Amino acid sequence: MRKNEITDFLGDSLEKPIKPIVFQKGVCQENIYIGNAVDLEKIPIPIHAPKDGGPFITGGVVVSKGLYSEVQNLSF
Repeated sequence: MRKNEITDFLGDSLEKPIKPIVFQKGVCQENIYIGNAVDLEKIPIPIHAPKDGGPFITGGVVVSKGLYSEVQNLSF
């Protein structure tokens, strides 16, 4: 794709989105920790560069849905 075609491509993609595949259960739902069982050190958070002070999440995304509606949201 050429640089001058990107804007049209993105516009077309927004107007004609691809329908998602919906799964009832996923591998990400196999382990659920609640309350005091939550331990963030169990999550494979990477160290991005040799001099980083430790692992950290960059560009994290939260996928959520309203409790009383089907409206979904992505929070970066």
